[in-house]
Amino acid sequence: MTAGRLLRQAMTASRGNTAVALAGAIGHQAGEAFVPVAVGYAIDRGIAAGDLGQLTVWLVAIVATFVLLSSSYLVHARAAAKASTAAELALRMRVARHLLDPRGSVPSPHGAGGLATISTVDVTATSYINFASYLAASGFGGLVVAIVLLFTLSPFLGVFVTLGAVLVVAATQLLAFPLERRMVEESAYAAEAADTAADLLRGLPVLKGLSAEPAAARRFHGVSRAALRATLRSARSSALVRSTTVATTGVFVTAIALLGGGMVLRGELGIGALVASLGLAQFLVGPLMQLSETSAFVAECRAAARRVAGVLQQTPPEFSDHRLREVHGEVCLEITADAMPGTGAAEVLARADQLTGIVAAQPVVAAMSAALTGETRHEGVAARLDGVSLSAIAVEDLRRAMLVQALNSSLFPGTLADNIAAAAHDPAAVTDAVSAAAVDSVTTELPAGEDTLVGESGHLLSGGQRQRVVLARALAARAPVLVLHDPTSAVDTITEARIAERLRRLRQGTTTVLFTTSPTLLAACDRVVKVGAAGAVFGSHSDLVADPEYARLVLR
Repeated sequence: MTAGRLLRQAMTASRGNTAVALAGAIGHQAGEAFVPVAVGYAIDRGIAAGDLGQLTVWLVAIVATFVLLSSSYLVHARAAAKASTAAELALRMRVARHLLDPRGSVPSPHGAGGLATISTVDVTATSYINFASYLAASGFGGLVVAIVLLFTLSPFLGVFVTLGAVLVVAATQLLAFPLERRMVEESAYAAEAADTAADLLRGLPVLKGLSAEPAAARRFHGVSRAALRATLRSARSSALVRSTTVATTGVFVTAIALLGGGMVLRGELGIGALVASLGLAQFLVGPLMQLSETSAFVAECRAAARRVAGVLQQTPPEFSDHRLREVHGEVCLEITADAMPGTGAAEVLARADQLTGIVAAQPVVAAMSAALTGETRHEGVAARLDGVSLSAIAVEDLRRAMLVQALNSSLFPGTLADNIAAAAHDPAAVTDAVSAAAVDSVTTELPAGEDTLVGESGHLLSGGQRQRVVLARALAARAPVLVLHDPTSAVDTITEARIAERLRRLRQGTTTVLFTTSPTLLAACDRVVKVGAAGAVFGSHSDLVADPEYARLVLR
């Protein structure tokens, strides 16, 4: 996917409306170009010749021309709005589907703020290529009509205007190339500023706890100043393009007026023809300005399209099309790890009748977690569901069968209740999940209860409250296979013990895996697996505490 292809697709998203909009734009400009010519003919053939009939004919022609150009503009405006809206909607949905692809996505160089900017501001800017095409078509159409009319009045003026118009357009095109580069730079700095703002918002409670607000403010000030400088550079380039066009067009129109006046004095043109020539010269300012603005407009659209294309070029991981049998609760999850630094080869088996805890060093946990996404990786870790490799399962079946709750999962803006019910299919599941995750005690602490707004990424909640809501959301999905990463690391000990007991009871008969070093959670597990130097060692929490390596990871 390239920026050029995106722009072409935006222009053809609604071909019918685009064609009507182009025709309307050209008709409007043609009508405006004909007005001074009709006035000139009314003077020469009606007033100067004393012919009332000709005067009447040309006055009617002037009225008809205004009706035509007004109707054309109305048709153009309606069709242009429809075409642009269709292009923006199609591209916005395409970006959304790409970002929400169930196969996941590769790590993006853009943070949450950057992706939000691309999927909104840049998508809208890309769709504006339709307006750029209307500017170009109407400007070029008006220019051609004006030149043809000038040729009918004076071939010499027609040739002069044609050559001058080419030079003006060429000059503005040359100035537009650096403008596009600065537009890309401006978008990159704006996205970085948005990323920084999003990071600060998510980490605001931590920053307040560390009294680090001044340092955070200095960081954001530096990023925003860089974005401002990039915006000013882009604005200066854009202003240079437009001011140069205004200046060159003014000189051009003045030259046409001088030439036409000289031809009148020599008797080569009539008064009406001079009026028409001057009117056309003044009219040409519009088409030439439109053609120059098209250059700046296209530069902005291309800069936005390049950023959108960069996101769409990030190909999701490949999955096979193997379909799982109907998945209920009786599912076996197997994780196999080759020897990694400081760790022997290990094989972990999680069955439906057991709550399984896994204890390992952080790099090993990260590798196992990565394998559980189903993506094909080369980190020495493989995962299978009922004997079938995760990467060989159709992604829809895999996501339906297994839910992996990451350690730093975020909440969505909205209410606490909406977040918990996001993946639930049964109201009873929400009630059970709220109780199991001890969210019922959270709702009593909040002024609006379950209708309390959680804010961006849940930043309006405390760490422990946010973690319990995230756990409740995962439990409410009632996934046959559930993998949790340290679900209670920010919860107090008493609440954690209550959660451990309820979690064990709620997940009976299903496959549940806990990556954790919490003694409270591990004590509630039916089976604990330590993955370390000797490979996989199995037992209960009380049995494995005697293992020095296990004790070092758990009892620190």
